[in-house]
Amino acid sequence: MRLFKFVLSLLVLVSLSTLARGQAFISAGPGHTAGLSEAIWARGGYQFTENWRAAGTFAFFLDPFDNTSFFELSFDAHYIFPVSENFQAYPLAGINLLFQTVDEGDGDTDFGVNAGLGSEFLINDQMSIPAEVRFVMGEVDRIWIGLGFQYLFGPRP
Repeated sequence: MRLFKFVLSLLVLVSLSTLARGQAFISAGPGHTAGLSEAIWARGGYQFTENWRAAGTFAFFLDPFDNTSFFELSFDAHYIFPVSENFQAYPLAGINLLFQTVDEGDGDTDFGVNAGLGSEFLINDQMSIPAEVRFVMGEVDRIWIGLGFQYLFGPRP
């Protein structure tokens, strides 16, 4: 039992030291989904290591159909490939929830998976311009294209 507690304590300390070296970020911008409409999106995430990060995105679609509104939540993992000092690319994969509401109170939720490619132009250590293309596979298959502005907190891992 003592060995288990020691190993567990060691794993917690290693995990905390890894988190302390990571970098949080927030971003927002315009987007477009083929078949729905234009959207505005906001994202928050955390880069755990030099190459891995996780992100959660909220997107609200602007007036896709009369009396109907759509918004989505996506949770993704990104694997970062530094291409140059100021540019990086990443494949992404994750899950997606698309929510539809109708003025009469009816609604529907679509669960899907997504995969795509993204890139970032690093302006400086605290700012970047992200761009993404992703394909969402679910009841409503769609292609998402987004561009934005990103603010980075803390040092780069």
